[in-house]
Amino acid sequence: MTNGVTAAIQGMTWTFTTAGITAASSCITSILTGFALLSIFIMRKQLKSDHDRSRRECAVELMRCFATTPDPTDHKRVFGLALMNILTSDQCKSLWAKESFSIDAKCLHLLSAYRHACNGLSTGSESASKKKSDSSSSSTPSLIVSVVEAYTLRSIATSYLNRLELVASAWHHNVADGDMIETEFVKVFCPKDGIYVMETFRKVSGVYPSVERLCQHFEKKKNAALLRKPPTG
Repeated sequence: MTNGVTAAIQGMTWTFTTAGITAASSCITSILTGFALLSIFIMRKQLKSDHDRSRRECAVELMRCFATTPDPTDHKRVFGLALMNILTSDQCKSLWAKESFSIDAKCLHLLSAYRHACNGLSTGSESASKKKSDSSSSSTPSLIVSVVEAYTLRSIATSYLNRLELVASAWHHNVADGDMIETEFVKVFCPKDGIYVMETFRKVSGVYPSVERLCQHFEKKKNAALLRKPPTG
């Protein structure tokens, strides 16, 4: 009888001990799992923070490169880009093909300014010879953009668009901070309301896809902001 009671007590003790160990093990496992999940959450948050900072740094670097690369005294580039923005589709096709083409008389002032800037880059006898040739040829400036002028003008346009494509590509592929790019470059891609950078020339060329996407994005944002308000009353 006594032996039976003792055995029963020992069995109950063993059961309680096993249950306690199991409960403690489960508790420890839960705690470790919680710590692991917390560590993953912290690491993920840190990685996201690092990624966001890298994207902002990329946007700042793009702004720095865009602002410091061109020479502000390069009048050839300034007047060349201004001339590009008033060319028609047919004129842009000729320019893309590096062919000569004529411009309207009302745009002659830009072409003349562009030519003066180009001539100003010549030195010595070349500049003097060019001026002498221009003065002796005719008193009326030519409305024909020569092949040489088309080559130079096309080079200016493509160089500028290549830089914009770099910025727009970083925006499109989410490499740089999108909000910063849109805020800082909106007037570069959209100089005037409804007018986008070298739109005619870009469509003729068929390249610069990221620039096109960013311009379309600006257009959609403008249209969304101009949605008609519901009638009152």
